[in-house]
Amino acid sequence: MERQPSGIRDLLIVDDDPDIRINLRDIFEDLGFSIDTAVDAQEALTLARSRRYQVLLVDFRMPGMDGVRLVEQMQHLCPEAVPIMITAHLGSSEFPDRAQDLRFPVLPKPIDVGRLLPLVEKALAG
Repeated sequence: MERQPSGIRDLLIVDDDPDIRINLRDIFEDLGFSIDTAVDAQEALTLARSRRYQVLLVDFRMPGMDGVRLVEQMQHLCPEAVPIMITAHLGSSEFPDRAQDLRFPVLPKPIDVGRLLPLVEKALAG
């Protein structure tokens, strides 16, 4: 696979909440990112078959497939992508123990952009 030119910052936002998708898209577009959004895991997987992302912002709880399983599948399509999970269920019984053992950041909703931006920049710095 070809490396992308320096300066290209591709990010995929996967969340079934349209307000979150729109708000995050607007923030990251203003910062110069190239953004795609997906409403669920199936749409995200379809997008990842045609584009390589550097960062994945993935909601934990979505219809069909949860964010943990999506990240596992995305790692086959975009192994270089760094996932960051967002969830309203951190610390609840709905958030599975195996997700807390994963090796990527998990941020609670509502999203603190001041915490999110450094994580994204760190992911890009690789």
